[in-house]
Amino acid sequence: MIEPTSEAALKPCPFCGESNARVLVEAATDRIDIFVHCYSCGARGETIGATFKDRHYPEAIDIVTEMVAMSGAAAESWNMRQGGKEQ
Repeated sequence: MIEPTSEAALKPCPFCGESNARVLVEAATDRIDIFVHCYSCGARGETIGATFKDRHYPEAIDIVTEMVAMSGAAAESWNMRQGGKEQ
């Protein structure tokens, strides 16, 4: 797993309350999954994934741009609390 730098501020874990969560990337040959993981209790947020098998990018920057957007979506999902409210 790769731990990318994320500009998104992650809220403390909704399960243990610790501020030990990070956005992680799991990459395979044709798939990338991005999610938030709490290192304190092991909680894992929603997985935001993409399959690249059938995509043809003219430049690597396109993949990076998509990964940044996916990281933001994973952080946003993690920061949502019960009832769909961001706290």
